[in-house]
Amino acid sequence: MRRPVPKCIPSLSAVLFNTVDPSTTTKLAVSRLCASTTSSTSLQHHTTTGRSWQEQNTMCLERITSGSYLAMAPHPDGSGRVFLSTLEGMILLVSVPRGGSGVALRVDNGRAHPFLDLRDRVLRLLGIAFHPEFATNGRFFVSYHCDSSTSIACSASRCWGSAPGNSSWSCRYQLIVAEFSAKGGENYSKATHADPSEVRRIFAMGLPHPKKLYSYQRHHGQILFSPSGSDGCLYLITGHGDFFKNERSFLGKILRFDVDRMLKGGSQGTGRQGTPWMGKPEIFSTSVKNPSGCSFDSDRSSHLYCADVDEQQYERVYLVTKGGNRGSRSSKVQPSLVIDHGRPADGRMPSIVGGLMYRGSADPSLKGRYLYIYASSVWTGVPPPESRSNGHYTSSKLSSISCSRSSPLPCRRGGISGRVLSLAEDNGKDAFFLTTGGVFRVVPPRMCDVPQQPQQWPPGTGWVISTMLLSMVFAVYVVWSVLSGGGQIRFNNRFGNIHLFSFYCYQNFGEGMRRHQE
Repeated sequence: MRRPVPKCIPSLSAVLFNTVDPSTTTKLAVSRLCASTTSSTSLQHHTTTGRSWQEQNTMCLERITSGSYLAMAPHPDGSGRVFLSTLEGMILLVSVPRGGSGVALRVDNGRAHPFLDLRDRVLRLLGIAFHPEFATNGRFFVSYHCDSSTSIACSASRCWGSAPGNSSWSCRYQLIVAEFSAKGGENYSKATHADPSEVRRIFAMGLPHPKKLYSYQRHHGQILFSPSGSDGCLYLITGHGDFFKNERSFLGKILRFDVDRMLKGGSQGTGRQGTPWMGKPEIFSTSVKNPSGCSFDSDRSSHLYCADVDEQQYERVYLVTKGGNRGSRSSKVQPSLVIDHGRPADGRMPSIVGGLMYRGSADPSLKGRYLYIYASSVWTGVPPPESRSNGHYTSSKLSSISCSRSSPLPCRRGGISGRVLSLAEDNGKDAFFLTTGGVFRVVPPRMCDVPQQPQQWPPGTGWVISTMLLSMVFAVYVVWSVLSGGGQIRFNNRFGNIHLFSFYCYQNFGEGMRRHQE
């Protein structure tokens, strides 16, 4: 196999030095300097993305508030406003300042005048979801847990009764999905408050007793619409994975409700064994046992990601790809396993928190990566090529998380403070981490002091530079030798990039001056 012809560096156009030794008449030459495997730009610092090596596996954050919030939902009007929900039952409407502005998120007025206050009826507020046509109909939905012993909002339905001695328990703990309406007249985008009265009860289900199964404070009860709202369905994520194979129960399932086609005033309750007695929802997917955060891909609305902890405590992420016609009950969607961390080591409790597919513009290196929390660290999952769309993702832990120099509030060392409760995005597709220590936003890496990698030259550059320096030294020596001996240097001709020079050396042999020329 023939080796490729080396390509010469243009900046080192070859110079052929000719000299005539008066005694030996030997020609000395310096050939053209070539880079055997390097292009003409090989001496320039090589960079493919314009970002340092550290930035490729780091994240820059800013802390915009110290308050703890369970969930965030962007305002359907496309503005910079978002809805924040608290665990105890408040929903706040706030304006998020521009990233990197150094301005903190102001929530004082939101707490003093919340968009909706359900603290008198909820045990734990779980999720909020706004109808795709909220601007014109003002409809939104809230999911929460309630305790029938303290709240009249809980209906007196019965719980799952398969366990011995369990049939006599009342359904003390309930999972409720209710519809509410904003106060806005014809333009609900300008609404700043909602009517605290329920428009209708979408769903009510009794939960297993906390002493018999997992605590009611698991991550089930999340509700969401797909980004495009194309199917018009509300999705509900339930937990308690011991029942995920039992299709008579709605525990451990992904349910969806056609909220546009439900009869006005119609309600859905729960009879024994978790079976609804009116307006039965569709079981969209099974195999999600104890979800810990689900989200739709904002660029691919058919992709639903869910982190999950099964009954053996395996921590995984599933991709649920929705398809088919709305309301089709012929088959259930089976999730595809995309990330598998196995069981926690050293007796550690499961800690995976589902995140989101990053589609923002603040950090280009994260775009198209799935962000999530595992073992109290931020991880990313990279999808395989389209030819293997259902294959496993390549997951890796971010090496470091830094705090922006312009962060409105200081971050602790390591970037994120507190336990991560959820991840969210706004209308600009900026990513947020909602923690017990505040709300953090992903900002451009240039806002953090990211250490730079020492400059590296392409392979073979050292040999080229060494040869170039030696050639220059030799050329200077030849010129100096000729001129110091009374010789001359004249330009003879030029052939392309090759310049021919003749060196004339004069020596006195007792017969006068004798000229030697090649």
